[in-house]
Amino acid sequence: MEKELERILYNIKQKTGIGCDLTSINGVISASSNEVYTPITNVDFAKTYQSEDENRTYFKFIFQKTEFVGAITGCNEVYKNYAELISSIIENSQVAEGEQSYETQFLSIVTGDTTRSRTERFLEKYSICKSNCYAIIFKSEGNTAVELTDFLNSYSTNGQDTAVSIDNCTSVYVRFIENEVDYEYHSATDFANLVIQASYEELGLKLSAYIGGKVKSFSEVCVSYEQALASMRLSKSFGLSGAVHAYKDFTLVKIIEDLPNAKMKEFLNVILDENGKQIFLDDEIIETAEEFLNNNLNISETARVLYVHRNTLMYRIDKIERTIGLDIRKFGDALTFRIISVLYKLLNN
Repeated sequence: MEKELERILYNIKQKTGIGCDLTSINGVISASSNEVYTPITNVDFAKTYQSEDENRTYFKFIFQKTEFVGAITGCNEVYKNYAELISSIIENSQVAEGEQSYETQFLSIVTGDTTRSRTERFLEKYSICKSNCYAIIFKSEGNTAVELTDFLNSYSTNGQDTAVSIDNCTSVYVRFIENEVDYEYHSATDFANLVIQASYEELGLKLSAYIGGKVKSFSEVCVSYEQALASMRLSKSFGLSGAVHAYKDFTLVKIIEDLPNAKMKEFLNVILDENGKQIFLDDEIIETAEEFLNNNLNISETARVLYVHRNTLMYRIDKIERTIGLDIRKFGDALTFRIISVLYKLLNN
């Protein structure tokens, strides 16, 4: 309910320029579209109340069978009319009995389980912004989806970013990009890492994140969601370490995966003999090679990450060259090795 109220207040502010603070009469639920929430303590009045000392206009309304008090800055007849208008907008925006909730409709659009006409009605009804967006699937250890979803929603600063639960341990978060400059400096991967670190520090939750690509609008977000699912599937199939996996990192894999199995086998047999295939049964060598590629062919950094001596790392790299004739210290050979590795894993998973 709190998230829905914040979304309504955000839309009101976008249309009228007026920020508003809300609290339930029992003090359990609070929401605001102002930069700083100012607590509401005066609830002992009928419909509206104006305080000249505070320069605030207070009003009451009912939302989902709960009584609330709202407050806006300003104290004259104009602001009293604004208060009555805001009260009316909030009460009229409630979900009608039998109608799906905002979260249910939102999730059906994300997963692609709805029609275009319903999507358009949803976008219009809730004034969803027409900016780019992307989906991130967050998965936690244990049945903590409700706690996780509430935590993710606390990161929404524009009234549009939304997290909804998929199952007991999974939530999907849709992030809207209102400013491309912000997007460049705060990438999806950076954002996911920030959330993962904060969730562990604040809630003790261990998360993994799977990021879909950027799409032009929320009506296309199901494409980003499918890409996030693909990132989850491929990261598990390839046994990749790390907590964050983005679809863009699997571009090469997706290109090769779309080839027929017969064609993949043909390519693999051309560039790798039976003796060479044995190298991919050596988990230690393959882990070393993958880490070396992931660290931009940097020997010192790879040795540090793997906790091995530099000479040990060099021995393993030399073994790959002796076995399959590829010196992965060279960019061209490293790229060829990556292609061979993808082909082998796709054919043997």
